[in-house]
Amino acid sequence: KFDYILVDEYQDTSSDQLAMLKILAGDRKNVCVVGDDDQSIYAWRGAVVDNILRFGKEFGSAKEVILDQNYRSTGHILHAANSVIQNNKVRKDKKLWSADGEGDPINVVTCEDGEEEATLVSETIGKLVFDGMKYEDIAILYRSNLQSRILEEVLAADKIPYRIVGGQAFFERKEVRDVMAYLATINNPFDEISLRRVVNMPSRGIGPTSLQRFAAFGTAQNCGLYGALCRADEIPDIPKSAQNGAAQFVGLVKSFGAQMEGARPQDLQKHVEDLIEEIKLRDVIMGADDSATVSQRRIENVNEVINAAHRFAAMNPQSESPLEDFIFMSSLVKDEEKEDDRGKVTLMTLHSAKGLEYPAVFMVGMEEELLPHRRTIELGGDLSEERRLCYVGITRAKKRLWMTKCLYRSNRGKMMERGASRFLEELPEGEGVIRWNRNSPPTDDMTESKADEFFAKFSEIAALEAS
Repeated sequence: KFDYILVDEYQDTSSDQLAMLKILAGDRKNVCVVGDDDQSIYAWRGAVVDNILRFGKEFGSAKEVILDQNYRSTGHILHAANSVIQNNKVRKDKKLWSADGEGDPINVVTCEDGEEEATLVSETIGKLVFDGMKYEDIAILYRSNLQSRILEEVLAADKIPYRIVGGQAFFERKEVRDVMAYLATINNPFDEISLRRVVNMPSRGIGPTSLQRFAAFGTAQNCGLYGALCRADEIPDIPKSAQNGAAQFVGLVKSFGAQMEGARPQDLQKHVEDLIEEIKLRDVIMGADDSATVSQRRIENVNEVINAAHRFAAMNPQSESPLEDFIFMSSLVKDEEKEDDRGKVTLMTLHSAKGLEYPAVFMVGMEEELLPHRRTIELGGDLSEERRLCYVGITRAKKRLWMTKCLYRSNRGKMMERGASRFLEELPEGEGVIRWNRNSPPTDDMTESKADEFFAKFSEIAALEAS
């Protein structure tokens, strides 16, 4: 039917798509494909990089045209990308180049921990905006959605507008909302929205019909849904299983309510951990009809709530109502996502960033077990694809690029030592290409008067955004 066929993004095609293409092309084999094997990052959903590497063998003699002039990034950024990707042995040999000059050096910054990393990113964004850059010109890229949590908290606290692309904001993820709904119910049992979310999670025999009867009794007796659960044995037509479930739930709420009443901020993390263990949330997640990878990701999100509680306590040691303040903090972060997306910093995974470009890019978490990812290392997976992912991230930047790594990261409230990503060791050594920094924003020192001007201007910007 078709004399000529063009396939775009050919590096992302699967074995089945190749077989289909051969059938469509027939004996004529008039096929033209466009793609870049160095940007093949979707093996996990069936993409086969060999399709583009073996194109000539699959379709007979083929003319190959290398489009190596890059119209997006500066010379230093392309030099760094070329230096990293050349360590992949099986690839088409090519080097991107630009006619737009070398540009600014790439900033590789070592931070003490995730808190310092997020603060560095936020403060540097503030400086960029003060110097005239727009929020929408800035992107923060990470390997896993899990990494967004602390960035969201710090950006929200600093009144920097942001949006999440290709994933949910941390406090909007189901398992995170479940934990926060439990905490909200413990803090205020008459928060009916939160209570309804968790009253039968995990299952306690309180189905929709029983819940409706509890609610009707609460309305009639003016005691609310929680009051009705406390008086389950007084309600007719409530099955015994639902009565027992209600008693169990009320007991849990009262027990943790008593523990958290008057608790110190430093106790918050343990209470959150104990709650997660008490409701066996990890077991619930593992028992769900999800893949092992999805289940593990959800458990990591639950663990990240513990990290959030740990950070909150460290940042708010004088809080008189740590549980209530922690819940309020999470609501502030969630509210940041509900506004118009225009004029916002973009947060997304490296996978979601493919095909996009930004004047300024932050690649955070340049550490072993983040990039390359722990699962790839432990399972002996394809490190070449992780390297291609790093290459994609670097080449999203048009003019400015920061790559950050931490010496330590929090894991369930405990600080774990981190090693630098092997990909950082593959960056070029040429003078002026890379600027290595430790524990300070990679910007020029400001005089005291300049600093005063900056913070006054930034406060003005923040006030405008808030209004």
